[in-house]
Amino acid sequence: MNNRFDLFKIRAERLAHILDTQFKGSKEALALEVGCSVGAITHYLNPHSARPCVDKAAKRIERALNLEPRSLSEPLHGKRETYYVAIHTNAQYTYEIVTMLKAEECVKECAAVLGDFDIFIKVQVENFRFLDTLLAKLVKLPGVKRSHTYKAIESLHWQREQDQMMDIPPKNERLYIHNGVADFIYRKLNHLFDEIKILEEDPIVIKDNDLISIEKHKLLDGTKKLILATHHYHESLSNYEDFLEKEKTLIQEGVKSRRIIVIPNNNYKINWPSIETRYNLFQKIGCEVRLIVDSQWINSTKSPIFENFIILDSNFVCIRSENNKDDEDNGQISIHRNVEIIKMYIDTFNSNWKKSHSYEHFLEKIYHLSRK
Repeated sequence: MNNRFDLFKIRAERLAHILDTQFKGSKEALALEVGCSVGAITHYLNPHSARPCVDKAAKRIERALNLEPRSLSEPLHGKRETYYVAIHTNAQYTYEIVTMLKAEECVKECAAVLGDFDIFIKVQVENFRFLDTLLAKLVKLPGVKRSHTYKAIESLHWQREQDQMMDIPPKNERLYIHNGVADFIYRKLNHLFDEIKILEEDPIVIKDNDLISIEKHKLLDGTKKLILATHHYHESLSNYEDFLEKEKTLIQEGVKSRRIIVIPNNNYKINWPSIETRYNLFQKIGCEVRLIVDSQWINSTKSPIFENFIILDSNFVCIRSENNKDDEDNGQISIHRNVEIIKMYIDTFNSNWKKSHSYEHFLEKIYHLSRK
């Protein structure tokens, strides 16, 4: 490396690659994730800028994106590494797995084969971490028993040019279905594949009456910086202890937590003991708490009504909705990972945080009461 400019150029190229591959070219999304302004990102992408990506900025970006230390300063190699993966499956799943692997961009070729294994794929990735991600997905596919991975020796490797392969022909049902039981298995398998596709899309919807539920406190796993949450006065506090205990631990470790309690505009005196209990509960664990009446709440552009939601580190927003307020088990949780939706809810929270009041100010200014 000849001088500092070479280093700034490498970092700019690295950052541009991350911007394109992980954030779909959105500087706003990258800035939000890193915790800086869009203008700063623009400067970092230009090594000739008066404010290039210096060491301090590079370290902050690496920490925010969970990158290896100094990885932003390593030259970006366009060359890809080639791997071959042999997969052993149950025969009845082979067709579906071959079809599903077409969605993986790093899989350049795939074929069902005869012999010790059932499927053979060719994979090209920039480094092993991307292959590791693919293998983690592979083992979760129904019917996959095991796989063996082989790295190509680049100095002893050649390849002929070939045309784009044709689409996989329709499945020959006679090869797979022999009786009513096999037919049921086939239809059940297709249903499960549809469920897998739904889980890979956004949002993830988990209903209260689903056989597989989600443990609320585990949503906090991996949170390192920020918790933003809303809480309606009539929201149930059942099974909330583990969540609050986990949140308390995170706050003690340096995570910033803010919560807005939304209370009714009418009949507040009747509900006040419950509201006060909730305030003390959140305030006790170290959470910053403010209050706002529901008539002053600014709704998100996505929903015309108030929503209970929690945002964790700008990674996702979890929204709780009740289909029937009289039935605690008749609601659902929606988890959104879309960057634009997360930003919308962050903006909604921040707008209402500015309008909300501290406990003392709420009593004094809104209801003209004094705290006893």
